[in-house]
Amino acid sequence: MSDSPDAERGEWIRFPEPGNPVMIEEEKMFGKLSVTIIDCADVQRMTRFYRDRLGLKVIDQGENHTVFDTGNEGELVLESHGVERPVSIAFTDADIPRAHRELTDEEPTELAPHKGGQRFSVLDPEGNTITFVNA
Repeated sequence: MSDSPDAERGEWIRFPEPGNPVMIEEEKMFGKLSVTIIDCADVQRMTRFYRDRLGLKVIDQGENHTVFDTGNEGELVLESHGVERPVSIAFTDADIPRAHRELTDEEPTELAPHKGGQRFSVLDPEGNTITFVNA
């Protein structure tokens, strides 16, 4: 038996027998990687760059953040919180209770509210933040 990605659908298929693929119907516990977050010193300057120079569309903006639509259901978030590691990533549409339980050994943060849903974060082996949200 072997596994292989189905490039057209972006899902994995299982080959229990040669030439007989079966789609894996398993729910995606961790969701999809769709958000990149950059913590920056000057959100306004960075906003002008990504909006005016690169043509990204602003979908949300506040005093300390700007959210852009990157296409393909993705977002780029610029924010200013003074963190040591300036780039983090987020998985959306995650099964939060299940993912939180699965990552218990990675010392996840407590569940917190996020846009009508919940979120939590873990650190990867290099100390980068990975956030999981269900909203």
